[in-house]
Amino acid sequence: MKAPSGELTFWAVVLFGAAIFAIVRLPTTTAQFQMIRLALAAVMAVGAVLLLIRFRWSPEVFVAIVVFLLGWGVARGVAEGFTGIRIGLIVSAVSMFFVYPTLCREVRNKWVAEESPD
Repeated sequence: MKAPSGELTFWAVVLFGAAIFAIVRLPTTTAQFQMIRLALAAVMAVGAVLLLIRFRWSPEVFVAIVVFLLGWGVARGVAEGFTGIRIGLIVSAVSMFFVYPTLCREVRNKWVAEESPD
């Protein structure tokens, strides 16, 4: 198993960092959103691990996380008002969609390498 590319490693670190940030900010979250924040942190950490081991469904997991983050930012913004962090969350989630082609290419290359007879 070869090491993940720099792009995959970068996004895994981003996801781990976001999971840690979500857990650290848990006490400041209102009670009705605390379980959602914990679930989000868990999904991001699992997604990061899947990216690092280049799990074949990792691009879809990555997109699920991005959609969850986008929904989280919009829902919190509508429910409690848009703050800088919530707007940043929405912008970050939208910008992460541009990484999807890279993830697909990485996973596709892995599949091709596994299927090729050596």
